[in-house]
Amino acid sequence: MENKQLLDIAKKAALIASNFLKKSHDSKEVLHDIIRDVKIKGDKESEKLIIDFLTKQTFFSVISEESGFIPNKNENYTWIIDPIDGTLNYSRNIPFSAISIALWNNKNPILGVIKDLNSNDIYSGIVGDGAWLNNKRIKVSFKKNISDSIIATGFPVSSDFSRNNLNTLLDFLQKYKKVRLFGAASLSLAYYSCGKVDSYYEKNIKLWDAAAGIAIAKSAGGDIEFTDYNKDFVLSVNAKTNLDEV
Repeated sequence: MENKQLLDIAKKAALIASNFLKKSHDSKEVLHDIIRDVKIKGDKESEKLIIDFLTKQTFFSVISEESGFIPNKNENYTWIIDPIDGTLNYSRNIPFSAISIALWNNKNPILGVIKDLNSNDIYSGIVGDGAWLNNKRIKVSFKKNISDSIIATGFPVSSDFSRNNLNTLLDFLQKYKKVRLFGAASLSLAYYSCGKVDSYYEKNIKLWDAAAGIAIAKSAGGDIEFTDYNKDFVLSVNAKTNLDEV
């Protein structure tokens, strides 16, 4: 199956879940209130719809926020799913949340889809082919100086909030013109991919939060580095400002 066909499958899965969440009356019901995050009914409902659709269309394995690793016949290719990225935002009607679906080959991103839950926008990309916002091709921005650039970042649930770590992050962020924290890594990377922000950096974030965004950012020409994720599916991501040659 070609990558464009697989991208269409991912888009359909995201739209199925998004349309369901729009109509659901209790998707924001809190099931568990945990440290710096919540689990809501919509997480479970959205995930089930996405996984059911993807596994009927392909024989790829799945990594998902709620269910972890689900093996299938083809374990080299893996769907990586965040059924609602920015769950706390979503539960409080803060308009920064999305459905995130990626396909990776082993630990290499192939394609990604991010469906904004607060608009009709769908960000998508195929590595080596291109990236799109809806049907319009997108590229990352180019700036002459980091001091003119906007960086998006965040504080994942697994963040170390020690004074030393916060000071180190502050020293890093001070190079930029502005800093934005949206509370949804997928949308932060989507914004990077179309030039709304110029950089993105987040340390110790979960794979499913960033997997689709990484694929789209690479597809949009981004200068992006990410660490190998560990057994807990944690990695760090640095999508850099692309500087014009002067």
